Amino acid sequence: MMRNTVISILAMNILLYVSVILDVPILRQCVGLVFLTFLPGFVILRALRMKTGSLVVELSLSVAVSIAFVMFTGLLVNTLCPVLGISAPLSTLPVMVTTSALTLAIFMFSQIGEIGINSNTYSQLFHAEIDTKGVVLCVVSISLLSLSIVGTLYHSVFLLVPAMAGTAAIFATSIFLHKRIPFRYYTFALFVLSLGLLLQTSLITRHIMGYDIFSEYYVYKSVRAAGHWASPGIVLSHDPISNLQSILSITILPTEYSAILNLNGELIFKIVYPFIFCFVPIFLFKIYETQLGKIVALLSVFFFIADPINFYGLEALSIAREMITYLFISAMIFCFVKQDIDLRTRRVLVIMFGAGLAVSSYSLAFLSVILIVFVYVAMRIAGKRDALMNLPLVLYIVGITFAWYMYVATPPLNSLTDALHNVASRLTADFFNPQNRVDPGMAVLSPTSQAMSLNGLIHKVVVYISEFFVVVGAIILTIKPKEFKFHVGFRWMAIFAAFTLLVCIAVPNVAPLLNFSRFYRYVMIFLAPLFILGGMYFLGLFRKIWNRSLTQPRFVFRDFCLFMLTIILIVFFLFRSGFVGTVTGDRPYSSSLDFDRMKTSNFLVTGGSLYNVYAPEQDVFGARWLELRMGNGSLYADYLRGVQTLIDFTTLNLQDIDYIANATGSKPGSYTFLRSFNTLEGIIVFPQGIFNISDLSPSPSQNCRIYSNGGSDVYFTP
Repeated sequence: MMRNTVISILAMNILLYVSVILDVPILRQCVGLVFLTFLPGFVILRALRMKTGSLVVELSLSVAVSIAFVMFTGLLVNTLCPVLGISAPLSTLPVMVTTSALTLAIFMFSQIGEIGINSNTYSQLFHAEIDTKGVVLCVVSISLLSLSIVGTLYHSVFLLVPAMAGTAAIFATSIFLHKRIPFRYYTFALFVLSLGLLLQTSLITRHIMGYDIFSEYYVYKSVRAAGHWASPGIVLSHDPISNLQSILSITILPTEYSAILNLNGELIFKIVYPFIFCFVPIFLFKIYETQLGKIVALLSVFFFIADPINFYGLEALSIAREMITYLFISAMIFCFVKQDIDLRTRRVLVIMFGAGLAVSSYSLAFLSVILIVFVYVAMRIAGKRDALMNLPLVLYIVGITFAWYMYVATPPLNSLTDALHNVASRLTADFFNPQNRVDPGMAVLSPTSQAMSLNGLIHKVVVYISEFFVVVGAIILTIKPKEFKFHVGFRWMAIFAAFTLLVCIAVPNVAPLLNFSRFYRYVMIFLAPLFILGGMYFLGLFRKIWNRSLTQPRFVFRDFCLFMLTIILIVFFLFRSGFVGTVTGDRPYSSSLDFDRMKTSNFLVTGGSLYNVYAPEQDVFGARWLELRMGNGSLYADYLRGVQTLIDFTTLNLQDIDYIANATGSKPGSYTFLRSFNTLEGIIVFPQGIFNISDLSPSPSQNCRIYSNGGSDVYFTP
């Protein structure tokens, strides 16, 4: 078996070099993806002599370790290669040679003494007994994935609706028939269905779509073009772009993937990152399973991914850095609760994941530092000790995070300092003003997009029921911790999550500071099991009535509770995904199912919201045409998305573009770029609000329209 492993590792490296040097289509992308995403983690886990007996666990950990390894290898190459005279260290050859050499070196080290990972773990895939029902479950899951991809690419609601219904049916079947299908098939189905949900959103448009992802793509593009990452360094200022330039998950990491796979950066963000993000539900399932058992774990993870805010929604997929960060967070939590893995191995893994977390997302890194310190202090006060979460490890995580943002890239720390100062200085003045507790992201607690319809009312009721169960679970966890069999560290994490969520709602300016919808996604990692446990506890209050009326054993009532919670979850998913609204023709809600309806919606808010996160093909063509033909004159575009389209899809710089404003107008000899939303709706967006195109001075009719493609227009002012 060891000989086969050596041959496989060497063959993979040779295949990588051949596919890259000869640039073999498809083969290069497949081999490169496997090499970067799995192989380094595999050899590192082998060097650590880790034995878990679970293929799913070791495969998931391999991905998390590989991403951290590739990211820091890129940082090493970026730092050392310029010293050797290589001006573009993040180009294909330096990245490939260094990553391959280090991977082989670690693998050879792991062969010392001829002891490695238990080979039986990986032979499970070939020697496990095949269950017909499990195979059917996997085949149906793959079919639904295919249906999702084809339906998304062709914008076919007739394919997407059955795919969404099939996803709900698979989860319901997994619960109702859990005694008849081996659980090893469920994790595969969970991964495949998760990927289908993500791709329904990420592939709905040809180009990137979302919020922060446009700025992230701009930062990535500058690194890819230079072949080198330049740290912002120690500065006293901050701005959104410099904040993003401070992290490696959207600078060095996608550049390495793009160099090896020879893929456009948009495809890295739209396909590779969602593929990596799919391992987060696997980690969460294992975290919950370790503490609560398989059924509760499966329901808990389904509750997490059923909400688009948490997983497959537009916002979750439009923040690429957080997809990588959540992989490290979930892997780190898994190491904390999975105590049957060797302590030394878990400690090394947490050190790696902690470093990866620190350089992947500044906001989640700061929040996680506070969480870990809180849990450590709470456990010490309660007289509880954990061999892994000791003082040196806590100090390491705190130290590596603040060292990075104090000595390598200071803009995020400057931003945090200013934000905290703003909250503290206005606390007393704003405390009794409810408006200062409001953030647009808080709509997740009370959906309003379909509030005037019967569907909207049912949607709200289902969401309120889920929130009620989570609140019940949080209260019981706090006052009766023995009711739930949580790992002591995870219990304090959940309490911290519930407490900070309360603070976010109650304390002025905290919700806008944390960006509530993103913060909600973070805390739901810890609170998702409380929906199931809180629901079971609440329904359990009626156990005596059940026993008296039906004289049934207690375990039957537990099954009834799980059955009811499963039904609620399915209804929750069908409403939150937009399935019900699409089928009934209600107001557009889902960015994947209702994309075409949003584009043609009579509601200006609906259409405007879509075009603020979406770059139509006409806009991209118009921007590229303008770049090729414009002279030295000034350039104007509407605020935010118009400017963002120009800098994302051309080589134009942000400093070269001014915002359109009705008061200032455009200078003689200048160009004005109007995106599709401007021409279709006749509206211009600028920092202070909106105005009609007819209010422009000089008006478009007085200028010369030199380009139009049915969407975007380009005007020249003589």
